[in-house]
Amino acid sequence: ERLRQESVEDGDRILSRVQKLLALAQSANRHEAEVAMAKAHECIARYNLDRLAAPAERLYCSVCVGAPALSHAVEEYALATLLREYYFVETVWVPAYVLHRGKMGKILELSGTEANAKMAEYVYEFLHRTILDQWRLFQGNRRLHRHRRTDFALGLLSGFRERLEAQTKGLEANHGPAGALIRRGDPQLEKYLRERFPRLRKFGRGGRQLDEAIHRAGQAAGRKTVLAKPIDLRSSAGGRLLGPRL
Repeated sequence: ERLRQESVEDGDRILSRVQKLLALAQSANRHEAEVAMAKAHECIARYNLDRLAAPAERLYCSVCVGAPALSHAVEEYALATLLREYYFVETVWVPAYVLHRGKMGKILELSGTEANAKMAEYVYEFLHRTILDQWRLFQGNRRLHRHRRTDFALGLLSGFRERLEAQTKGLEANHGPAGALIRRGDPQLEKYLRERFPRLRKFGRGGRQLDEAIHRAGQAAGRKTVLAKPIDLRSSAGGRLLGPRL
């Protein structure tokens, strides 16, 4: 609740600016919508470049998104990776009780500055909803296997990632040596994560057979996806703040 109700220092002003840009990204004019999305991405990147270049200690928090489950679809892990690589947060799957199953499962936790945590949470919800909506449109009246939805979702995330990668490369080129900070990450956030999870281990997901046609259809949808709709800074949707730390 505090993540949604209290001021987020200068990050609140950044999110206000991003909110207005994403509202413009709802434009029926596709070019205007894409320009607004690109400017929103640049706004967040500039905020983080300024923060990373400053020696001051930064305040971090952790927030859970999605729902706890005994197992998660492959696309959920792909979405977590996308958030980590392009939205200035760290992602960890943490233990969580699955009430309706009466067992312990896992839930995705995002860690970063409060502004970045808010932005990443919004992107998570937006892409999660977009995958479901686009899959329904693609599937129509057909009854396709659940694995085919994963193929489509992975394609959509891949197509959306292409857009983010192009924008990130443009920012790196425009900012010279400072642009390298976008890829290098935040040492203070890494320290925060090590303190939070001293025994943290990384793991990869094994490859699987894809339906190439469905995957390509997902990619086409992802390339057309425009991150839009204003962020409600006081929304009560979903996430749970797990505490601020330096």
